[in-house]
Amino acid sequence: MSSCCNTETVELPNEPRVAGKIRTVALVGPPNSGKSTLFNRLTGLRQKVANYPGVTVEQRVGRLNGIGRSDLTLIDLPGIYGLDRYSEDARVAVEVLHGEMPGTPAPDAILLVLDSLQLRRQLMLAAPVLALGLPTLVLLNMSDLMEARGGHVDTLALAQEMGVPVAKISATRGTGLDAINHFLDRRRSKMARRELLRVRRRRRRGSSCR
Repeated sequence: MSSCCNTETVELPNEPRVAGKIRTVALVGPPNSGKSTLFNRLTGLRQKVANYPGVTVEQRVGRLNGIGRSDLTLIDLPGIYGLDRYSEDARVAVEVLHGEMPGTPAPDAILLVLDSLQLRRQLMLAAPVLALGLPTLVLLNMSDLMEARGGHVDTLALAQEMGVPVAKISATRGTGLDAINHFLDRRRSKMARRELLRVRRRRRRGSSCR
């Protein structure tokens, strides 16, 4: 564990998943995508570090204190290139994403971190992650370095192509992270609207049975 980080008690949610409600967010990305730097920034360097059961793979968990969302738990998964169980790290990541890891709740949403400087190669991870069907925000990390080298990504066009929101960020500088709060707030608003519709349907059914 790095000496820059403070350990704290982080209780993972152990209640059954509630459809549409976000309590646990998984941080997913290839190795060297800047995912760990982003995790440190999002958790405010306060995190719990342990090993997953029966393996030597490190489990890092923290609250989203860095963006003012201490009500949500963030799980930093091992860096992976795909969802094939080709290594111990990959097997752990896949089991967590599928809700098969003992003691670890299935995530309700995903932050997918990709290196903007290697975007074409790292986009290969997006398809299997999106196929999980969880609310996902794609974060193009190191976008500042990409643009400094003359690169450009049309995030709106990429979002339309992928069917999920896409945002440019710099985990090192802490820029663009407001997109994460916006994503979480939009999910909360959608959940509230769905719950309101469910309540109205129940009331209509109740009145029609009288």
